[in-house]
Amino acid sequence: MKKFGLIFLGIMLFVSVIVSCTTLAAVKPIKLVYGNVMPVDHYFSKADRYFKELVEKNSQGQILIDFFPASQLGSVSEQIQATMSGAQQMFFGSFPTAFIPKLQALELPYLFRDEAHQIKVARNLTSVIDEDELAAKANMHILGLRLSPARHLTTKFPVNKLEDIKGLKIRVPEMPLYMATWRALGASPIVIPPGDTYTALATGAVDAQENPLATTISFKFYEQQKYCALTSHVRPIYPMIINDSFWKSLTKKQQKIIADAAAKSCQLSETLRKKSEADDKNFLLKAGMKFTEPDLAPFRKKAKTIWSQFVDQEWINKIEAIQ
Repeated sequence: MKKFGLIFLGIMLFVSVIVSCTTLAAVKPIKLVYGNVMPVDHYFSKADRYFKELVEKNSQGQILIDFFPASQLGSVSEQIQATMSGAQQMFFGSFPTAFIPKLQALELPYLFRDEAHQIKVARNLTSVIDEDELAAKANMHILGLRLSPARHLTTKFPVNKLEDIKGLKIRVPEMPLYMATWRALGASPIVIPPGDTYTALATGAVDAQENPLATTISFKFYEQQKYCALTSHVRPIYPMIINDSFWKSLTKKQQKIIADAAAKSCQLSETLRKKSEADDKNFLLKAGMKFTEPDLAPFRKKAKTIWSQFVDQEWINKIEAIQ
């Protein structure tokens, strides 16, 4: 009888293990679609791949990320819309300024005094952004923030002063703020997707473009542009955003895995950014690009005239007050 009992117990344990394994195998991994508009080799995309790696590893394959860089899922506005609707779960690249216009304050020309001020604002952004409002109006949750180097102007001829860009046909991103900025500075801005900009420069559809040096290198714009004016007109802060409904559907453990991976990817991005800024100018110099340093005071004066068109002074005061 005792022997029979042991055999029965062994069978039950075996069945229990089989059932448990079958149950675990039956649990379908959560799939998350993540897109950006940066080139595959850009350090933002490298940080995104690191994020994917961490999430899949730390979730033991229970959260899988399909990552699509280089505008494979569409333009900035298209991917923001897709993330809001849940067609894709994550996007890196821009705030949903069309739905919460005051977020444009973070990309106002010459808003940040310098890089140190930009960093301090990023660290204190929760004092400026209402996350409940972001969830209610855009169905989004911020996972992390990444700093972008200053944007500079590249052209086919040297720019030494503000007057040199009068009437300049310049490619800008699909954002009203950027259009208004360059109009205020006297140029003629034209919206062109990132992937089409090289051809536009080559054919003469535009004479200039403005981006961080890393982007100028990644897209090989330097092959069509031999001059760079160090205008430092915008120092963007970009968010990693996730669909809020999707985020709230996750368990606390799953949220922690994703949030921790996002934080580490932002740390990597900052390390790569600093290295990139140190290397990019040297790369472009060796490639034959010539740099100019125009007096920025007239640029700042003209650019600040558009601030009130996009953001209330109260918001600007909050950002300027961060020390």
